Amino acid sequence: MSASSSSSFTHSVGASRNAASSSDATLMIAAAAAASFAAGAAFSYFYLSKKQKKKTPLQQHHEIPPALRSCPWAPHLELAVSLALQAGANMLPYMHAKGTTAAEHEEEEGDSLVLQPQLLQFECKGQPEDFCTQIDVDNERLIMQGIQQRFPQHCIIGEETTGTGPIPPLSKTQPTWIIDPIDGTTNFAAGLPLTCVSIGLCCCNAQDGEGGEGQQEPVLGVVYVPVLDELYLAVQGCGAYRNGVRLASQSSSTNSVTTTLSNAVVGFEFGYVRRQPEAAAAMTKACERILVHGCRAMRQLGSGVLDLVYVACGKLHVVYAGLAGEGWKPWDLCAGAVILQETGCVLETLDDDDEDDEPTTTTTSKKKKKKPFDLYTKHHICATNQSLLNEVRAIVQQDRLT
Repeated sequence: MSASSSSSFTHSVGASRNAASSSDATLMIAAAAAASFAAGAAFSYFYLSKKQKKKTPLQQHHEIPPALRSCPWAPHLELAVSLALQAGANMLPYMHAKGTTAAEHEEEEGDSLVLQPQLLQFECKGQPEDFCTQIDVDNERLIMQGIQQRFPQHCIIGEETTGTGPIPPLSKTQPTWIIDPIDGTTNFAAGLPLTCVSIGLCCCNAQDGEGGEGQQEPVLGVVYVPVLDELYLAVQGCGAYRNGVRLASQSSSTNSVTTTLSNAVVGFEFGYVRRQPEAAAAMTKACERILVHGCRAMRQLGSGVLDLVYVACGKLHVVYAGLAGEGWKPWDLCAGAVILQETGCVLETLDDDDEDDEPTTTTTSKKKKKKPFDLYTKHHICATNQSLLNEVRAIVQQDRLT
């Protein structure tokens, strides 16, 4: 082989080796890239699948606790929760827009309508301070239609459909739903957060899951506070919960310190009779007596339902109403009564005769038995314990007109 041929051959072999080396490198890079892509894809799939399975905090808060899912009223509770959340969602656009420089007209955002404060429609029920909004009406329609579709035989009592007319009595043969589509309407219209949706259910027999004949009583309560995203649930005999966490018992036997009036936060509501001089004097005189006696604080929240719920939570200790005809209605009391009962609180009228004498097994002694609370009463008082209730009732009774 000539020198030139040898040189050419050597160059050719070197080129081939370089090409092979380059090809191997390319293959290695491609293999590494493929492996990296596969690993990334696997990680992404694992991460996304886990993320999809993990519930958001909002969803977790709204879950019905297992103890309530197994109760006789589980189907009714699931419906009430769904309807309360929908009604609460209807309130939020207005609440969020109130007091801001939002546009002065209705605007479409996706599938929802953003209602501006200037466009909220009001309807007076008889006096300026007693009114409802269009959202009250829409919420009540939404809730009633949902109940009628699921339980067409059930009876329904709603605040807005009742209006200023007589309140229908509880059915003796069918479960009766009692709803307040927006409790604390004045707070709602003003953009204050202490406003809620309340749905209660009354029945004659809590064990059967449906009604029989006889006197009905509240067996289920759902209260949703949309601005605070607080969902309160209670079923008779199964406990009360806030955002899935069971509420503690407020009875004095489970608390290290028994609340008395001196260390109590007292709630009250002036209602719609405050323009009458005698009524205003009676209500303010009762407040004066409590303040002179001494208490930690007095509060008027503007929502009767939340008054009851907050006593059940121990945020308030006692609430009263009805000294001068400013008593509440069944839709103010129904859902909250169940929550109170399930936390060991006491709910009675302002009369001091809420007990029946019932004979015991002996013929010589008698025991006291509580009367079922009357949702149609014109006055009431509730407290975290019986002694506190008796203490406050004795003070405010002195100024009672009704």
